[in-house]
Amino acid sequence: MAYRFDSLQSIKINYLGDWGKNIGYPALPMDVGKATAQIMSLKHQRAFKGKRLEANELKVYYNSIYHQMDDTHREDVLMHMDMPGWSSTYGFYDNLSTRKGFNLRVDYHHTETRADMVMYPIGEPTMYLQTLPENALSDLGLAMKKHFSFKHKQQLDLNARLDVTRQYGFEGPGVKQWAVFNKDITETKQDLLKNGNIRYGKFFGERLLAQLSVGYGERLPTSNERYGYYLFNRQDLYDYVGNMDLSPERSVQSEFTLRYAHKKLECSANVFYHQTYDYIYAYRMSNAGAMTPGALGLKTYTNILYASSRGTELTLKYNINDRFTYMGTGKYVYAITNTGAPLPLVPPFKLQQALRCKIKLTQMQLEYDYAATQNRINPDYGDRATPDYHLFNFRVSRNFRMRNCILQATAACENIFDVRYREHLDIGQVPRFGRGFSGNISFLF
Repeated sequence: MAYRFDSLQSIKINYLGDWGKNIGYPALPMDVGKATAQIMSLKHQRAFKGKRLEANELKVYYNSIYHQMDDTHREDVLMHMDMPGWSSTYGFYDNLSTRKGFNLRVDYHHTETRADMVMYPIGEPTMYLQTLPENALSDLGLAMKKHFSFKHKQQLDLNARLDVTRQYGFEGPGVKQWAVFNKDITETKQDLLKNGNIRYGKFFGERLLAQLSVGYGERLPTSNERYGYYLFNRQDLYDYVGNMDLSPERSVQSEFTLRYAHKKLECSANVFYHQTYDYIYAYRMSNAGAMTPGALGLKTYTNILYASSRGTELTLKYNINDRFTYMGTGKYVYAITNTGAPLPLVPPFKLQQALRCKIKLTQMQLEYDYAATQNRINPDYGDRATPDYHLFNFRVSRNFRMRNCILQATAACENIFDVRYREHLDIGQVPRFGRGFSGNISFLF
């Protein structure tokens, strides 16, 4: 719902309610018995007529999410469990921009999370555990951006941000649980996060743009990484406990991009290198066992010296003629720890190509996707090698002009040759869908 006061000011109220029940997740050991989300916000926008200020946007928001994992519809369950989880967040941001390319933003958010696990062993008393003890994160941030334009078609963008964060646990069952490890989760963890980036760009003629970007960033450990208590990870089949002594990650990033556009051809090439110090890495605990039935063991987190990643991405778009257009994208990432071990969950080289044909109000597209074999895996995490695959898809759409709108009908056939495959990052190595058909009708006003 929106209301405009005048040509310079407006206000907008958003609400999203989502309710789900009995949602199946084949790749996970449990389904979602119930899930609800309440998301709401109030936004005020104002434009200025003066020579200095351009616009201001203020937004306040709140959301509350609840989900309950359920295994009562699964076969061969060793022990019935309920796993509800809660999350609530409130916050605001205020963004001010000037006509000379300066942008100032102040924001704040406060998040509280909690996850329980109730176990019902046959013939024994019910057991209760907080797998994510009730905890809070507060973050107050200040960000600044400045854009410069120079002669000879040169550009410079400066970005800087500071965040003051506080993390702490609440009094409750989680405090007693963590006492086993001689840790007090009610102790406040306060961090100052620093982030900055410089990007320089130059046009060579009207066709070629070159951009170089360097930056520094810090990442706070998540609530799971600090307070998680026997949280089960379906990806590697281990329980995880947090580490409250983790330090924030510190990363140095660099990136170089070339973009070319002329008449029928558009293409770009991007290369990047990131090195992250105090990288948060999971390892096995040999002196402790798992809690979840079927789990392979227990892991926790530590800061390793560093991890690095590098890669490249190429894109190409070529208008063959008025009807046919070719589009292609290729991407590859190589990532290792300071000891040379592959980082987990890194996808292999992937190539996506499409040939589009447009005839009046009808559009058809043939797609080809290829992913290479991924043998660079991290067995300590639970990575498994992924074979390569070749996929073909076909899509068609048609617009029909009506009196007050356009009716758009679309249809698709995905995985035409019914290939058995999976993506390297798929949870539980569950195969993707085989050949599938879909259709959709939309009204465009």
